[in-house]
Amino acid sequence: GDMLTDEIAQIHRSPGFITSNLIGKNEDGSLIKEFEASHGTVADMWHAHLEGKETSLNPLGLVEALIGAIQHSVSLHKGPHELHDFANKIRRCMHLAFTNGLGTRDLAGPDGLTTEKF
Repeated sequence: GDMLTDEIAQIHRSPGFITSNLIGKNEDGSLIKEFEASHGTVADMWHAHLEGKETSLNPLGLVEALIGAIQHSVSLHKGPHELHDFANKIRRCMHLAFTNGLGTRDLAGPDGLTTEKF
């Protein structure tokens, strides 16, 4: 699964574009879900950041993973449903930022934002 999500992310020009979701079942039949950004640790960008170089990696995959985890937690604990709605608002805001030209350079091109400015 991880290899496939990395390949699909590259089609979209960014390893930070999607999440990797691992799903299993407990003995009682309840779902076990793990959410992660498909880009892994992005060590090359971290080292560039430490050297004082500008980086531009979008946080979509990481935020989508966090949203998935929040919503799964709400599902497991039967609430609070306001938290599920809040996670949806985070998703809408993130997507609006990118679709309105406020994305990072890996998706928006040279006029996009750096990681830090985003």
